[in-house]
Amino acid sequence: MLLTYSCHLVEYLREKFETMNTLKQVNSVLLLTDRDKLWDILTTPEWTEKYMFNSRIVSDLKVGSSCDWKGSYEGQEYTLLGTVLEIEPKSLFKYTIVDPSLFDANDPNNFVHVTYEVREQGEGLLLTVVSEIFDGNETRMKEIVDGWKGMIFPAIEGLL
Repeated sequence: MLLTYSCHLVEYLREKFETMNTLKQVNSVLLLTDRDKLWDILTTPEWTEKYMFNSRIVSDLKVGSSCDWKGSYEGQEYTLLGTVLEIEPKSLFKYTIVDPSLFDANDPNNFVHVTYEVREQGEGLLLTVVSEIFDGNETRMKEIVDGWKGMIFPAIEGLL
């Protein structure tokens, strides 16, 4: 019963997000590592806090489950809310995320969809991150992309 509910929730979320003012950016980095190590870095709380702005992922990584990020900034605790939309272990991870302190978590326009795709390329792995927003806010999208390019990708590379 729970699986059916989760699948319906995911379908509902997909339908809601597909009708909005979508902006999408694709960014990639080539990493010299193996799939197990990279997947651990992307999905294990002890690793995520080292590159994702001191945030620990909190999720059982099952479609329809929550995918929250908990951390602290300048002494203040925070939780970003999300849901796992798709997962193929060691290959694909797609989730939603919203900061309820900045945006209304009841409005689907405020969510970001983040997709990690891991593919072999040459002697390494290509990590592609697709970021999608649904409010048409180009400034917000630029901040997201700048975060990946300027901070997150370099931090992940530094962990390898």
